[in-house]
Amino acid sequence: MQIKVGTHRVVFIFKMIVVKVPRLLRPYDVLKETVKILCHEKRGIFRSLRMVWINYKVPFWTFWFGIKENWDEYQVWKATRADFLVPTFFTMAGIVNIQQRSVGEYLTREEFLSVWKCFYLVTGKDLWETFYHTLANQKNYHRMADGSLKLLDCGGIRSFIIKWQKLFKNVFIDNFRV
Repeated sequence: MQIKVGTHRVVFIFKMIVVKVPRLLRPYDVLKETVKILCHEKRGIFRSLRMVWINYKVPFWTFWFGIKENWDEYQVWKATRADFLVPTFFTMAGIVNIQQRSVGEYLTREEFLSVWKCFYLVTGKDLWETFYHTLANQKNYHRMADGSLKLLDCGGIRSFIIKWQKLFKNVFIDNFRV
């Protein structure tokens, strides 16, 4: 079993399945970040206190966004059943997602840049107005044995994927097949 930690979720990778759960921040990490904020010399006291307030809300929001991203992945899969997505077998209200494990290779830098260029040229500013960090992460793509691509993480970009589903099919399936 492998464990990968993202911004909002923790992923447990088993032989055949992947389990995604919202990330919980340890109180020690929150306290450490708070001390860093207060000790930073370039901030004024009010800005530092505001950052501390935001920092104490972070554990809640991190957990909440993890639930939202799990729920989004499930909803996108349920709505589209698209070939370029990793199937989500089950979700427990976004608290736990169980998905099929994608067995493929990560894209090379050149392949990734060509995918990103396709997205940008077709969607334009729509790409920048969405939660695009998911699409901008090279580790979120797998090249399968037949040459097609899979998007491993689509949390937070449900409406973007549904709106641009044909583009995804074209880029992920047709353009990269061997």
